[in-house]
Amino acid sequence: MKLDFYCREEYAPMHYYEAMQVFAHLFGMPEIHCGWGEDDKTGADSLLTVTCDGGETGSYPIFIDAAREDAYSEDPVLDARRGLANDRNLLKRYLYKLLSKIYGYGSLWGVLTGVRPVKVLHKLLEAGIGEEDARSHFRDFFFVTEKKIDLCFETLKNQRKFIGVDEDEVSVYVSIPFCPTICSYCTFGSSLVSRYESRIGLYIDELENEIDYAAGRLKGKKITDIYIGGGTPTSVTASQLDRILGILVRNFDLKALSEFSVEAGRPDTITEEKLLVLKKYGVTRISINPQTMNEKTLKAIGRHHTPEETVAAFRMARRIGFDNINMDVIAGLPGENAADFEHTMEEIEKLGPDGLTVHTLALKRASRLSKDEDSRKQVAVSETEKMCDCGAEAARSCGMHPYYLYRQKNCVGNNENVSYCRPGCESPYNIHIMEEDKTVIAFGAGAVTKVVKNGGAFIERFFNTKSVDEYLTSREEIIRRKKGALDLIDSRA
Repeated sequence: MKLDFYCREEYAPMHYYEAMQVFAHLFGMPEIHCGWGEDDKTGADSLLTVTCDGGETGSYPIFIDAAREDAYSEDPVLDARRGLANDRNLLKRYLYKLLSKIYGYGSLWGVLTGVRPVKVLHKLLEAGIGEEDARSHFRDFFFVTEKKIDLCFETLKNQRKFIGVDEDEVSVYVSIPFCPTICSYCTFGSSLVSRYESRIGLYIDELENEIDYAAGRLKGKKITDIYIGGGTPTSVTASQLDRILGILVRNFDLKALSEFSVEAGRPDTITEEKLLVLKKYGVTRISINPQTMNEKTLKAIGRHHTPEETVAAFRMARRIGFDNINMDVIAGLPGENAADFEHTMEEIEKLGPDGLTVHTLALKRASRLSKDEDSRKQVAVSETEKMCDCGAEAARSCGMHPYYLYRQKNCVGNNENVSYCRPGCESPYNIHIMEEDKTVIAFGAGAVTKVVKNGGAFIERFFNTKSVDEYLTSREEIIRRKKGALDLIDSRA
């Protein structure tokens, strides 16, 4: 299939971006040509030409006024004064309806293409829209299915008590960007721990310098949650892990701390010594992430551990006293079908974790998986919805409820990522990251500091360099960026 999309100069490049989003969700990036400033005799705002594989071609002029009239006629809740509709959403909606009509395609998430669907729901309710009308808007304007609307509302209900924070409250994130191997689907910018083994001490030196500077500026702020991620933080040695945690405990007043999470992640990096270090510093929540309990798949995606190692690491953590353990799995891994995923869920249910995060495989262009055509062909797109349903059923059988969700570009089957947990085992940090209602001060390579003010009405991000090598040689620049973030926190913006 070939898609040619043109739009008038005043609508570019906005319409180009929105059109690409819809095309990617519907067809997984077909051959596309987009442009603007074309002389179209119809006088249309945009023009879509579709050439099917058989050679048949159809042209469809698009008029924004017509798209707006169509939307308002179908969704009586729509009120422009509340900002619920704009030309970008109108175009996506119109293209989705058009292409769905031509090809008989429907998506569970309709034309809601953003990362944070629950945040959209929060904003509707904050604007004074009642729950029934908000549900209607999701259904009639965005074409979201009842199944996904129910999921959004249940998630919102379970996270509500964590939303609405004091601006004196701050979250802390620390990046430990090292892994024993790089998974085939990964684009997080992780680095092989073997490559940096002799320089991890230098990395911790720079991390300490950055934390020392920020801590002095954060006196009087309440540190309510700390999250150490990566990479795989437990890739470093026990003594290095001890040093990192000691830097945090020494620098910050943790009287208001309600969550201290560490991504233990890869079972092959977990030792009793490292778990005892985490326990020593009061870590309250860890993740042990198998992704799958099928050994053949683990080998295929580059994870050098076995299902047996996952079980052993989990039981060790329980024995040491960790009572809030999350496990991550991925639906849609190459070569797996719904039965394989069901096996993973059965094995995880036997362990009885306190949290379960069900991710959908995202085919990101920078990953090795996306570049490997044979592996891509093994991804069971049609099976992923069954897998997500299986994950949800397993979570509920363990007494869990959904408490945050997000979506990514190029997710297989246009599905989502959902985190479930037992009541009381939520990760407030992850809720705040998704709903963007709280300032996060982030440290380390690839870390992103996010300054949030006025209940989320004002958000500004400050990026650390992703490269470990650059981080080791950019102390002045790292501190300059951190100063900009901290100055903004102290301002009345």
